[in-house]
Amino acid sequence: MELAISRQAVAEWRDRQILFAAALMNQKAMDAHAAFDREIETATAAETIFNPAAIANARMDALLSTLLGESLPDFLDLAADELTSVDQRLSEVADALRRPDTLVLPQTTSLPPHLAAAEQPTDVPDDIDQTQKGKRRLLSVPAMLARRASSLADGAGSAADELLQEKLGLKNRLRAAAAQRVADIWMGGAGDPKSPLAQLVSLIDETTYAARMTLS
Repeated sequence: MELAISRQAVAEWRDRQILFAAALMNQKAMDAHAAFDREIETATAAETIFNPAAIANARMDALLSTLLGESLPDFLDLAADELTSVDQRLSEVADALRRPDTLVLPQTTSLPPHLAAAEQPTDVPDDIDQTQKGKRRLLSVPAMLARRASSLADGAGSAADELLQEKLGLKNRLRAAAAQRVADIWMGGAGDPKSPLAQLVSLIDETTYAARMTLS
């Protein structure tokens, strides 16, 4: 009877920790979005006009890595303590939760906005086929437009800059890209590598299995 009660308590511990893990990730995502919104309030058009996904990915990864990195050890410590309280025989299994390298967090490197558009050569050797020349010249257009638009944005006053961003919805594009990054990479249930939330759920499941084996 005592063994059955302990095994049931482990099952309840699993369900509870999965809910706590989802709540933790959701809260840190909200905190990261709030910090990101504060950052982009002062961003200029030259900084936001090109490749919003690259900018949003880098900043959200950095913010969430910091926020989650600060909270995760406490979360795992509490989970381990609770599991040990179920049955002292589970102390070794619980201690495995306290590893500092439990999760692999996503990281991206930020690219300067003026380098976000792919730079392509405009000088093409004479011996290259004319069709290929045309393709290369077309590919160079986004880079030229990027440099020109960034230059114009740099020279505009703050009011004109803000109006430009509002007209083009630049900051909303950044917010949408940030939300997509969190949904797909930090909280998604599929994909390889696994999202931090999926890694946490897997860790809880693996610990639950080990606990059941210990109590068998």
